[in-house]
Amino acid sequence: MSKILQIPLNKIREKGNYKELLEALERGFNKFNIDFYLVGATARDVWMRGVHETKPKRATSDIDFAIMITDSAQYTELKDYLIKVEGFVPYNDNPFVLIWNDEDKTQVDLIPFGELENEGIVTVKGTGMTTLNVEGFKEVFDSASEEIETEGQQFKVCTLAGIVVLKLIAWDDRPEWRREDIGDIAEIIKNYFHFNYDVILEHHNDLFTDDIDPCCNSLTKYSFN
Repeated sequence: MSKILQIPLNKIREKGNYKELLEALERGFNKFNIDFYLVGATARDVWMRGVHETKPKRATSDIDFAIMITDSAQYTELKDYLIKVEGFVPYNDNPFVLIWNDEDKTQVDLIPFGELENEGIVTVKGTGMTTLNVEGFKEVFDSASEEIETEGQQFKVCTLAGIVVLKLIAWDDRPEWRREDIGDIAEIIKNYFHFNYDVILEHHNDLFTDDIDPCCNSLTKYSFN
């Protein structure tokens, strides 16, 4: 079994009381036996800030969790519990969003996927944006998420490769709303070789046509087959 990465929470986010927020969410997920993983900008920050100590160009205070749901009733029950018991506040214009009752009013996106999907689309009760494209979320959960531990909590996080896949799907679905996704993807690609230098050389050395200088790890110095 691979070793679980241990990342201090303050390396992922400098501001906000995220420990209590994560504990409240985890209690809700456990109560309803819901599998989940961290996605979005906070997942990006886990790898860029927490692991590779690289500050992303674009910051966000939102936290996005993808949660595996059986049907819309289970999703409603989870949100009702989080509101009535854990102190979250509903967001009237978007039923996929809850607000954590802290000083920063942190926005938490709960993105349902799984059995309630209909050809990659999820529809829930509420007002405003009630339909969401969740294509790729199940596949990324299965094949592009890794376990981490922070402040004694263990949960899965979308990998950088998985983030790129989900952002490409989201941008293709609603390009007029997702203009910043391309910049986020470009930033990940720009840093990806540096972040994964040793793994790439060990497992994909056959891609390179020139001799590799181990003292240099710039992608621009090499040509590929």
